[in-house]
Amino acid sequence: MRQRVSSSARRAERRAAKPARIPSGNRQRYSADEAADIMKRAERRAAPKPARIPSGDRQRYSADEAADIMKRAERRAAPKPARIPSGDRQRYSADEGQTS
Repeated sequence: MRQRVSSSARRAERRAAKPARIPSGNRQRYSADEAADIMKRAERRAAPKPARIPSGDRQRYSADEAADIMKRAERRAAPKPARIPSGDRQRYSADEGQTS
């Protein structure tokens, strides 16, 4: 049976498990290329996202187009047949696997 550990002891364990913060003076120096890449990624993250199209302004599909879209979606969502591991595949004799 496990003994109960007090919440303060658990908190102390979690705190001890966290990596120590690196003082700002000891941080890794990046090369000019690495720094430029980091800045580009930050700019992309901060860039405005494209506006979502309000549902009322969406393109209307004809009945046929809508049916085709629904069929494709159903085929994509349909369960796929299980893959047979290569070691478990049935072996065919050389002439049995050929069609005439």
